[in-house]
Amino acid sequence: MECRTKYIIIDEAHSLTREGAEAALKMIEEPPEKVRFILATTEPHKLKETIHSRCIMWKFNQVGWSELYSHIKGIAIKEGLNFEDSALKICAKASKGSVRNSLQNLQTLMNYVGGGEITATAAKEALGTVDDKLYFDLMDSIAQGDAAKALYYINYLLIDGKEIGLIINGINTHVSHLLKARILQKDLSQFSFSEEESKRYCEQSDAMFSGQALLAMMKQLREISFGINYNLDPQAELEEFAISAIQEVKRAKKRVTNK
Repeated sequence: MECRTKYIIIDEAHSLTREGAEAALKMIEEPPEKVRFILATTEPHKLKETIHSRCIMWKFNQVGWSELYSHIKGIAIKEGLNFEDSALKICAKASKGSVRNSLQNLQTLMNYVGGGEITATAAKEALGTVDDKLYFDLMDSIAQGDAAKALYYINYLLIDGKEIGLIINGINTHVSHLLKARILQKDLSQFSFSEEESKRYCEQSDAMFSGQALLAMMKQLREISFGINYNLDPQAELEEFAISAIQEVKRAKKRVTNK
C-alpha cells in the first residue's frame, strides 16, 4: 500500500472472456496514475488486437533442460526426496523448456512412486518418455546401413504404446542434434548437452557422412508428421523413413569416396 507504483498481473490473459477483455481494455486505455498492468500469456495471438497494440511485448525464451534439472534437483533435495539423477534429467528434458512443466512433472513422479525412490524407470513410465538410447540405436543402424536393425528399432519404439507424435518429434529432435554437432564441430555447450552427450552426438554425426543426409531425414520426418494427420500408417511411414535414410547415407558415403 505504501509503494509508489502498483503492478497488477493478469495471468493467462488469453483466457479472458469477451466481457473481461473489454473491461481490461478500458483499464489499459485509461490506467489509474502510477499503475502498471502485466498481462502474462503463452498465446499472445489470442489477445484482442486493441489490447495487443497497447502493450509492449516481452518474450521469455525456453529454459535449457540443464537449468531446469538444477532447479528441480534443488527442490527435490529440500523436500528430502529419494531420487536418481537420471530420473530428474528425464523430468527436465520432458518439460520442453517450461519451468511450470518441470514442476508438474516432478509432482507427477512423486505421486507415481508414492514416497518411494524416483528412478529413471519410474520417470519414463510416468511421463511416457522414450529412452534416448533408442534414438541413438536407431541412427546407428541407419549409419551402418543395417535395414533389419533399423526396422527392429522402429517396431520397438511403436509397440510400447507411446504417442506417435512424440516418437516422430523425438527422432526429428535427435537428427537436429546430429546436424548441430556436425556444423558446430563438438562445441555443443550452448545447447545444454552434457560432455558425454556431446561426444556421442558428434561421433554419430560423423558416421552420417554429410549434413545433406541429415537435412533429407528432417524433411522426410516433417512429411511423415503431416501425413499422420491423414491417418497414414505410422509404422509403414517410419519404416520407409529408415530405408530412405540408409540409402541417403550410402549416397553421401559414395560422394565422399568419389572425391
